[in-house]
Amino acid sequence: METFISRAVGKSILDEIRSRLAALDLFFQRAENDSAQILLVSIAKDMVDQETGQKGFLISGLDEFLDPFRQGGENIRIHINELRVIVEKGIDKVEVLAQLDKLEATALEWGEAAASKEIASRSETNKSRLSTAESLQRNLTSGPKLEELVALMVRISTREGMFLDRAYTEGAILAN
Repeated sequence: METFISRAVGKSILDEIRSRLAALDLFFQRAENDSAQILLVSIAKDMVDQETGQKGFLISGLDEFLDPFRQGGENIRIHINELRVIVEKGIDKVEVLAQLDKLEATALEWGEAAASKEIASRSETNKSRLSTAESLQRNLTSGPKLEELVALMVRISTREGMFLDRAYTEGAILAN
C-alpha cells in the first residue's frame, strides 16, 4: 500500500516538475536565452535518467540500475547551479531564482517522497529473497525435502512473475 501511495505522490511531483520546467522554458524563450533553455533540456533529461534508473531497479532488482538514478540527481544539482549563474546576470533574477529554488526543491522531494521509498521497498524484497535462499540452503544441508524445495521454488517463481507482469504493465501505462 505504501508503495502504491508513493507512486501516486511520485507522479504528482513529476507533473509539478514538468510544469515548472515549462514555465521556466517559456521565460527563457521570451528572453531569447538559448543557453538557459539548453540547461532546462539537460535537467529534463536528468529527470528521465532518474526515472529510468528507478524503474530499471524496481523491475530487475539489480543495483547497477541505480547508477543513472544517482547520476541524474547529481546532474540536476549541477545544471540548476549553472542556470543560477546565467540568471544572476539577468534582469528578472529574483523571480527566476525563486523558480529555480522551487524546481530544485520539487526534484529533491520526488527523490525523497517517492523514488527512495520505492527503491527501499525493492531492496527489502531483494534482501528477503536472499534470506529465503540462505534459509533454504541451511535446511537442505540438514535433511532436504525435495517436495518442499519444489513448492518453494514455484512460489518464488510465481511471485517474481507477478511482480514483473505488474511492473511491465505499469511501465506500459506510464509510457503512454
